[in-house]
Amino acid sequence: MPSWKEKRELMDQALKELFVPKLRLLGFKGSYPHFRRYNENSIDIIGIQFSQWGASFYIEITKAPASGVIYPQGKHYPPKTIKFYQAKNRIRIGNNPFHYESCEYHKAADQAIDSLTEGEEWWARHESVI
Repeated sequence: MPSWKEKRELMDQALKELFVPKLRLLGFKGSYPHFRRYNENSIDIIGIQFSQWGASFYIEITKAPASGVIYPQGKHYPPKTIKFYQAKNRIRIGNNPFHYESCEYHKAADQAIDSLTEGEEWWARHESVI
């Protein structure tokens, strides 16, 4: 049985092989695990958040202004580097969380791909930036 670290590495590999190419087809740019899709007035943001408590991960999404996010204290997160946790009102999509404890890495990656439909619907409903 693989160690927790080996499981994480195998899950990363499966996501990079299956999930990331799907994101690219949908117009997302960025590097694993943070991706952005630039629209005229906004940025669709998606990221993968791994649990510190076990073999599972979440897919988190949000939307930000095309100019990025500026916090009240003046900190600016620009469009090309903003991450899901730096924007407001992020949500988790799909199974919460996606489990790979049983070493079914490709199955978990496929489930993450399936959750993208939920993400697309959420982004479409939130045309204005939140």
